[in-house]
Amino acid sequence: MTKFTRKEILTFVMQKKNLRDYDLSGGNLSGCKFTGANFSGADLREANLSRSDLQGANLSGVNLSGANLTLTNLKMADLSGSNLSGANLLKADLSKARLPGVILQEANLAGANLSGADLRKANLSQATLFETCFREANLEGTDLSGVNLSEADLGGAILLEAHLEGINPMEEKRDLPSVVRAWAEARLTKRNLTD
Repeated sequence: MTKFTRKEILTFVMQKKNLRDYDLSGGNLSGCKFTGANFSGADLREANLSRSDLQGANLSGVNLSGANLTLTNLKMADLSGSNLSGANLLKADLSKARLPGVILQEANLAGANLSGADLRKANLSQATLFETCFREANLEGTDLSGVNLSEADLGGAILLEAHLEGINPMEEKRDLPSVVRAWAEARLTKRNLTD
């Protein structure tokens, strides 16, 4: 992989060039507009993409481990099979994003919007999911072991065969009727709730 500067990357994007398989690790790409760009297979480890617009971008198979994606627009982006372990996605918009098989282990998704997202067979173990919106998301076969779902919105989410071992669905201060409503709205068929 070839390593490029921020200026070179922005020039490539302006010229609509393909950023596939580029080494962008550790780069500061915050606040940039990459709508619909192709980053598939790129190395974006530890990159700063906070407040960037990646709506509809192809990020399949990308290494985003430890990346900063705070307040990033990833709406309808394809992140299939990507590694986002330890990434910071605080308040990121991942609505209707494609995330099957993605690794989000120990990622911070607090306040993130994953409504309508496809998270089939994703690994979210030990992720921070405080106030995360999973409304109508597909979490079929997803590993949610060891997560804290306090204040998470699971309304209409599909949790078929999801791994929910050791989860904390609520804190002591959480309003019990709202917890019951959120879980009742989620579809928990064939789930694994063992400790």
